[in-house]
Amino acid sequence: MGRRTTEDSNESSTVTSSTGSANQCQSPRDLIAQAAEKVNSFQYNQALRLYKSALSLLDQLQASEENRGLTIEALQSSAFLLLDEGKFEEAKENLQKAVQLSPDEGYEKYMYLAQISEGSEAVDLYRKGIGIINRSLEATDGAASSLKDKLRRALSNAYCAISDLYTTDLCDEPEAESSCREAIEKATETDESNPQVWFCAANLLTIKAQDDEAKQALEKCLSLYWPQVEQVVSVLRSRENGGGAATGDNGEVEELDLEEISGIPYEAHIQMVKMMIELDMFERAAEVLEAMLEEDDEHVEVLYLLTVVGKELWINSNPDRLRYYAEITKELCANNDDVETVREMEELLTTLPQNDSGKEEGGDEDTEISSSSEDEEEVMDSL
Repeated sequence: MGRRTTEDSNESSTVTSSTGSANQCQSPRDLIAQAAEKVNSFQYNQALRLYKSALSLLDQLQASEENRGLTIEALQSSAFLLLDEGKFEEAKENLQKAVQLSPDEGYEKYMYLAQISEGSEAVDLYRKGIGIINRSLEATDGAASSLKDKLRRALSNAYCAISDLYTTDLCDEPEAESSCREAIEKATETDESNPQVWFCAANLLTIKAQDDEAKQALEKCLSLYWPQVEQVVSVLRSRENGGGAATGDNGEVEELDLEEISGIPYEAHIQMVKMMIELDMFERAAEVLEAMLEEDDEHVEVLYLLTVVGKELWINSNPDRLRYYAEITKELCANNDDVETVREMEELLTTLPQNDSGKEEGGDEDTEISSSSEDEEEVMDSL
């Protein structure tokens, strides 16, 4: 958010800065701009205080279109920070105020409200946001393709979220399966290059026990973003092996962020792995799990699932690799007083031979990820 150089026409819309001199006055716009700067420097508590000050000042000012816009901006921006801090009730209150001020513009607030709502209420909020996105798309005939792509991805994600609700909160509704299928079809029509579409399709197909089609959907999902994950992982492992700083094509230091690359949250990748295990896709599950460790190498559930997969893949061919993950899982679970899992890992370790042929720990050779158009049609026809 850029800071404007022109001063507010309303001279009363200023406050004394708590961080500056007593004579330095701040307008709501200044406070919001400063809050954005604090966000960019990861000073979230200070940013929230500045947004709160801006909102307090705006409450005292005469109503105007400009002040309404600033209020909406401060409400939404502070709500996003509150969500990150887990303060859902405060965030919901701010988002609802933003909706009251601007019910027919700005789809983002509806998406965030839906995420912290449940059941039919969440579906209604997503549909409200979908309506705004559709109107925005109709108004972007001459707009840059990047804007259209952003709107289409947001629309596709909203349909994916609705499909997820019909497999969780609303799974007992009579229309659950048909509504889920319809949402996935609309998500696909909107943006078939969205990995989340194929992840949702795989979830529904797994529930329906259509295993072959579910596998195809998961492979399609991975084909859309896994090559980029592999590239980042390769750079990171090169750094770990003494290859220097991990830098990407743009020269910036790389860190793996699965959600940023794919749009699928880290925790949802765990759900993906569980689907793969159910579908006997053990090699692919191991590949995903070991990449996830590059983002968080002490995630207990990821490590535990590697022992589950390892019992299928490595107990005879590479027991040292399985032992490695079992020992780490045991240690972390002991630190968390998870006695049951510690005992399970101890029992697993006793079944492994003490020595192996010297195979190095690490992933199997990469398996090519591909998806043909025929596979895609078969998956969608199966829904």
